[in-house]
Amino acid sequence: MTPPTETSNRASLRIVGIYTVFSLAYIWCSDWIVLQLVREPRLLTEVQNYKGWAFVLFSAGLLFVLIRRAQSKQEQVEQTIRQERDFSNAVLDSLPGVFYCFDAQLRFRRWNKNFERVTGYAKGEIATKSPLDFFAGPDRELLRARIQQVFVAGRAEAEAEMIAKDGARTPYYFTGVVTQIDGRPCLVGVGIDIAERKRAEDKIQRLNRLYAFSSSVNEVIVRVRDMQELYDMACRIAVEQCGFLMAWMGLVESGDDALKPVARAGQGADYLTTIRVSVQPQPAGIGPSGRAYREGRVVFSNNIEADSDLQPWRDEVLKRGYRSSAAFPIGVAGATIGVFSVYAGQVGFFEVEELRLLKTLAENISFAAESHQNEQSRAQAESGLRESHQQMRALTARLESLREEERIRISREIHDELGQNLTGLKMDLHWLENRLALVGDEKLRTAMAGKLSTASRTADETMASVQRIAAELRPDMLDSLGLIATLRYEAKQFETRTGVAVALNFPAVTDQLDNAVSTTAYRIFKEMLTNVARHAQATKVQASLEIAAGKLSLQVEDNGVGVSPEDLLSPKSLGLLGMNERAAMLNGTVRVVGVPGQGTIVRLEISVEKPAAGGKESKP
Repeated sequence: MTPPTETSNRASLRIVGIYTVFSLAYIWCSDWIVLQLVREPRLLTEVQNYKGWAFVLFSAGLLFVLIRRAQSKQEQVEQTIRQERDFSNAVLDSLPGVFYCFDAQLRFRRWNKNFERVTGYAKGEIATKSPLDFFAGPDRELLRARIQQVFVAGRAEAEAEMIAKDGARTPYYFTGVVTQIDGRPCLVGVGIDIAERKRAEDKIQRLNRLYAFSSSVNEVIVRVRDMQELYDMACRIAVEQCGFLMAWMGLVESGDDALKPVARAGQGADYLTTIRVSVQPQPAGIGPSGRAYREGRVVFSNNIEADSDLQPWRDEVLKRGYRSSAAFPIGVAGATIGVFSVYAGQVGFFEVEELRLLKTLAENISFAAESHQNEQSRAQAESGLRESHQQMRALTARLESLREEERIRISREIHDELGQNLTGLKMDLHWLENRLALVGDEKLRTAMAGKLSTASRTADETMASVQRIAAELRPDMLDSLGLIATLRYEAKQFETRTGVAVALNFPAVTDQLDNAVSTTAYRIFKEMLTNVARHAQATKVQASLEIAAGKLSLQVEDNGVGVSPEDLLSPKSLGLLGMNERAAMLNGTVRVVGVPGQGTIVRLEISVEKPAAGGKESKP
C-alpha cells in the first residue's frame, strides 16, 4: 500500500496541474471569445471586468472540487490503513502465544496483548525493557546468542523459561525471523507456551523410569531368593533408575509398634536414624508410612511443606530436598508386615498413573515376600518331613534288622531243637521197627507195623517242613555258601513251583559281601520272583548279577504282561514299596520299567564296600 505522505503529494500535484491547465485555457479562450463578440471599446472594458470575476469564481469552485476529491481519497486511504492496523492487531492479539517485534538495538517496536498478560507488565513498562530482561541465567545467554543468529542468518529458534513480573517461570518455544521496517532490520517472532508439553514429557519420562524400575524389580524378584537382598536392590533401583531422592523399606518386628528400616538407598538416608515411625495412631504415626501400615493402603503427600500431618518430620525432610513422598504397604497372607516408602524432589510427583505403577510394584514385592515365607514354611515342613522320614527309615531299618536277627534265631532254634527232636523220634521209630519181630501176636504186629510206617512218614514230612520253614526264615546257605549260591537255589525253587525257566547270569566266584547287603539282595530277589509268579504271566525270566565299581546291580527281566505307570504309582503296590524301602536302608534304589504287553524289568542297585571280582557264568 502507498504511504499517506506520498499519496498527499500526488494529490497536490494533480490539483496544481489541473488548475494551471484550466487557467491557461480560460485566459486564451475567454479573450478570443470576447474579441469575437464585442466590438465596442467601452463594452469591451466592462466585459473584461466581468471575465475576471468569472475567472475567480470558476477557479474557486474548481479548486474546491479538486481539493474535496483529494481529501475524500485521503480519508479513504487513512480508513483503509486504520482497518488494516486494527485487523493486524486483532490477528496478533488472537494468537495463542506471545508476539514481539524489536530492532537490532533490542528496542521493542510492537507486541500483542498476550505478551502483556503473560509477563504481567503494562504497555509503558514493556516499552522501556529489553527482550533479554524477561530471562535469567543460562536462558538469557541462550536467547542473546539466538537473537544475534537471527540478525545474521535470518532465522532462529529457542526454548527458554520466560520470567513474569511476579517471578513465575513459564517454558516457551520462541521463533524469530528478520524483516525490514522503515528501512531498518527488525526481529519478528512468536512464543508458544510449552508448559503442558513439558509436563507431558516429564510425565512420560517419569512413567518410563517407573516402568523400567518395575521391570528391574520384577527381574530381581524372579532371580533373588533372599528377601534382604530383594529389599536392598528394590531401594537401590528406585534411586538409581527411577530418580527418587531416597527409598527405604521398613518392617515391624514381633512385639514392636514401630517400623524398623531394613533397607535404604539415596541421599539423606541417614534421616531414618533420626526419626521413629510408629504404626500406632499417635503423632509419630500419622505420616504416610505409619498410616500406610496401619490402614493397609497407599498413602502419599504431594506437598510435604504444606502437609500438616508431616509436621513432626517436616524440617528434616525439607532440609534433605524431599518435596513429596508415598508409602505402600507390604503384606503377607492378608496381613501388613511392612512399608515401602519413596521420596521425590518435586512437588506433585505422585499422580494417578505413578501411584498405580508403584502400588503394583509393592504388590509384587508382597507376593515375593509371601512366596518366600511360604517357601520357608515349606522348606521347614520338608526338613521336618525328611527328618521324620529318616527317623522312620532308621526305625524301619532297626526293626528289619531285629526281625532278621529274630528270623535267624528262630530258624536256628527250629533247625536245632525241632531237627534234633525229629531225628530222635526217627531213631526211636526205627528202633521199634527193628523189634516188631518180638511181638508174638501176628495181628498186633501187623497193626503196629502200619502205625510205625505212618509215624515214620509223618516224621519225615515234619522234618521237611521244618527245613523249609527254617530256610524261608533265613536260608542257612546265605551264611554258609554266600549270596550267589542262595540266589541260584531260590531260582531253582521258583522253577520247581511255577514251571517258568530262569536264565541266570551270575559271577562264577564266591562273593564276599556285607551281611546286610547280602540279606537285602536276597530278600529283594525273592520279592522280584514272587511278583513274577503272581502278576507277570511270564514264560521266561532272565536274572543277572554284577558287582563292579563298588556297586551291586541285580536285575530280573520277564516277558510277561508288563506293568503300567498307574500300577507303579498305586499305593496298593506294597511289594514295590517294600523293595524300595529295603534298598533305601542301604542308600540303594529299585527301578521298575514296564511296558504293557512287553514285560517288566526290575533293577536293584546298592553300593558295596568290597566289590567282588570274577568272571561270568551263564546258565539257562
